[in-house]
Amino acid sequence: ERPWERRRREAAARPMTTPQGAIPGRRLLFGHYLYYAGVTNWQTIVKALVWQRTQRPRLGEIGRRFGWLSDQDILAILKHRKLTRSFGESAVRMGKVTPGQLAVMLRHQQFLQRKFGEYYVRNNILSRAQLNQLILQFHRHNSNFAQRRHHASRFHS
Repeated sequence: ERPWERRRREAAARPMTTPQGAIPGRRLLFGHYLYYAGVTNWQTIVKALVWQRTQRPRLGEIGRRFGWLSDQDILAILKHRKLTRSFGESAVRMGKVTPGQLAVMLRHQQFLQRKFGEYYVRNNILSRAQLNQLILQFHRHNSNFAQRRHHASRFHS
């Protein structure tokens, strides 16, 4: 075994560290909440985000289903778009869809996207009951923070 292979194997076997201490007193994304709660590590969060993105229906497919884009339109958008522009922005700039149609397509895509926490259940990291409990705690955390912020802003305005 080569030294770098041994280091990689040993690193993979070690649990990645999770933070110790309190959850930050600010609004958090769900993955961040799971991290600060000591439930997950950054590596697993990245895997969950990649899984979520690969499960998401593509915007071109949604546009085709709605009858707003043809296969030729999708190919033209992919061929001519700049790498710094999203598919949707390119489609609007090329006149293939209107900004309103793009907004509908993006909302539909978001609706169909699998939930981040589903990754943890599907990969037996959390049970459905554990996930539901963490979601409740997460919402409570963010709503408590929002209430404190709103309360403070009322007295400072």
